[in-house]
Amino acid sequence: MFTSSRSDVKCQIPSARILLLLLAGCFLDSCATDHRSYENERAAAAKKPGTAPEPGAAPMTVIEFDERGDFWKASQAEEAEKMIKAMRRPILITYVHGWRHDARPGDNDLKNFQHFLAELNKGLPNRVCGVYIGWRGASVNEAGLAGLFSEPAAIFSFWGRKKITDQMAGVSMSSTLWNLGETARTKGNGPGHCILIGHSFGGRIVEHTLGHAAIAQMHNNKPMPYDLTFLINPAAESLYARQLKQALSKWTAEQPAIVTITARNDGPNATAWPVALHLPDGVRSRNYELNGKVSKTESQRSYMTKTVGNDERQWTHEVDMEQEKAETASMKVTTQNAGAETSGNCFNVRLEGEKAGTVAKCKVVPLPPAPAGESPRSKAYWVVPVEKSILSGHGNGSAVNGIFSDSMTDLMIGIIMQVKAIQRTAPNVPLSSPGKTQNSDAPAGAISTPGLAIPILSNFKAN
Repeated sequence: MFTSSRSDVKCQIPSARILLLLLAGCFLDSCATDHRSYENERAAAAKKPGTAPEPGAAPMTVIEFDERGDFWKASQAEEAEKMIKAMRRPILITYVHGWRHDARPGDNDLKNFQHFLAELNKGLPNRVCGVYIGWRGASVNEAGLAGLFSEPAAIFSFWGRKKITDQMAGVSMSSTLWNLGETARTKGNGPGHCILIGHSFGGRIVEHTLGHAAIAQMHNNKPMPYDLTFLINPAAESLYARQLKQALSKWTAEQPAIVTITARNDGPNATAWPVALHLPDGVRSRNYELNGKVSKTESQRSYMTKTVGNDERQWTHEVDMEQEKAETASMKVTTQNAGAETSGNCFNVRLEGEKAGTVAKCKVVPLPPAPAGESPRSKAYWVVPVEKSILSGHGNGSAVNGIFSDSMTDLMIGIIMQVKAIQRTAPNVPLSSPGKTQNSDAPAGAISTPGLAIPILSNFKAN
C-alpha cells in the first residue's frame, strides 16, 4: 500500500525544493528595500529641528543610480558640478559606498562620510567638498527584520549585489566620475584636486570604471581622472587588479594612482568571494606562461577566486607602525596630518580596538621584491594590508564611523600627504605595453571546478 515508483519520488523531491525556494523568495521579497531615489527623504530630514551640521561640516551632495546604472535624477549630477565650481581651489572627495548601504538619510555610510569630510575640512579649511554616490547596495531592509533573520537575509544578498555592480560600472557612472574629477581640477574657482574612494562592492565599481579610464588617459598622455583613488576592502576579483598593474607597468611617479587598503580579518571577502567565484561558469581556467613554461601556481582561476586584498601575491606595501601613548584629550591628529607634511613622510594614526587610546607613528613602506614568477610589485597600484587596530572586518558600519573611523581617517589623510596627492599636479599615465605574463596560450585541459566551501555565518557580521 505504501509503495511508490521511482518516478513518483523524483517528482515529489523537486516539488518540495521548488516550494521551499518560493517560500524563501517570498520572505526575502517581503523584506526587500525600495528601489527608488531617496532625495525627498534626505531633504525632509535636513529640515528637522536639531539637525544642525557638525562643526567643520563640508558641502556635500548625493548622486543616485538605479540597478541598471542609470541616473535616478540627472539633475543631481548637475547640482554636484555647481557645488564644486563654487569652491575656491576645491578638494573634492567622491565616495562610492558598498554592500548593505544606500542613499537613505539614516544610512550609516552617508553619516560617516559627512563626518569624514568634516574631519578633513578641519585641516584644510573651506576647501573640502564631497559627493556621495548612492546605489542599491542594501537590497534587504535589515532594520525591518528581527535580528535572528536580518543577518542571514543580508548575507545571502551578497551574490545578487555582486551581479548588480557589473551594470553599475557603465557609461553613466564613468562619465559622472570623470566629469566630477575634471571639474574639481580645472573648472572650479582656481585649480583643485580630487580623491576617489570606493568601499566593498563600491570598490569593484570604481576599479572597473577606472580601468578603461586609465587606458584612455594613457593614449592621450593625461593624468588619471582622480589624483588618488582609495579602494577599501574592495569586493573585486584579484585578476582585474593584476590586469591594471600590467596596463600601468611603465608608471614611474612616486605618487600612485590607486591604493587598496584591506583588513587582514575581512571575513566576507575572504569567505564569500571564493564561494561565489568557485562556482563553474563555463569558462576554461588557464595557467599563465612564465619564463617560457606554464606555471603550476599562477592560474587565472586563482586570481578570480580571491579578492585583491586577500591575495598575498598582490600585496605591495605595509604600514610601518611605531606605537606611542597618546594624550587623547589634546591630540588633534587629523588636523596635524592634513595641515602639513610631517618629518620623513610619517603621520599619526589613532588606533582602535584593544589598542584604543594609543597613537602610532606610521609610514607606508614597500614590501620586499616579489618572488620570481609572481604578480609584480607596482608603483601605480598599491595594495596595503592593515592590522585590526586600524581596520577590522569588512567595515559595514558596526564599528564607530565604519570605514571612516578615526584610525582610517588618519591613515587615508596620512597617505594623501605622504604621496603629495593634493600638493602637486597629478602625473600623466605613461604608455605601457602588456606584460609578458599576458602573452601565453591556455593549456589544453578540462574546465577546472574546485570543491565548494560553505560560508560560516559568523564570519559575515558587519564589522
